[in-house]
Formats: sequence, C-alpha cells, structure tokens
Amino acid sequence: STLFPYTTLFRSQVYDAAVKAGKGGSVVINAVPAAQNVKGGKVGALRELTQDELSAYLNDSAVQKSRSNRFDSSYLLCKEKDGSTIVVWYESEADIAEKTELCKLLGIKNVYVLK
Repeated sequence: STLFPYTTLFRSQVYDAAVKAGKGGSVVINAVPAAQNVKGGKVGALRELTQDELSAYLNDSAVQKSRSNRFDSSYLLCKEKDGSTIVVWYESEADIAEKTELCKLLGIKNVYVLK
C-alpha cells in the first residue's frame, strides 16, 4: 500500500502510487481534513480537523469555497478578525471518486480512503 501525505494529493501522485502498487495492489488515500493559518505571508503548521470541525466550516456562510486544480482537492478560505486566513483542505466526494476511478482504471484492486 502507498500512503499520501495530505498536502500532496496531486493526480500525478495518485497515478504514481497506483503504478508502484501494481495491478491488483492497494492504495491508501489520506482524506483527513486539515487546516492551516496564513497571516502576513507566513503559513502556519498544518493540523488535522475532525469531521465535525469540517462540517462547521462547510456550513459557515462567510466561508469561500473553491477547488484547486493543482491538488485536485477542495478547500475553504475563512477570513479571521485578526486579518489572518484559515485555509481548510478537504476531499469532497467528487474528489475521492475521481482519484478512486483513476486507481481502478490502473488495475488497483483496493482503494482505501482515510477520513
């Protein structure tokens, strides 16, 4: 099995992991949501979020929702009162389906998704 660090879920890396695992192999995709604070050009440490924390961000009407084509992942931008921005990275069901389908096309028998 191959495990991805959360911040490197590029489509090409899913492809590389599937090729490395080989036909009939297994791939693990880390879809645990994570957040980091950005202020004054400085990026804070990435921290894992619970599904409840992610839900709270997703339900906040002030949060800007977007998708990164570079990472093939979804993200949220949350402006804070102190001028910082919290960036929340997460895998939508569509993101996971796309990566899982790529693995299946490459002959991967099992795709495990960590949430």
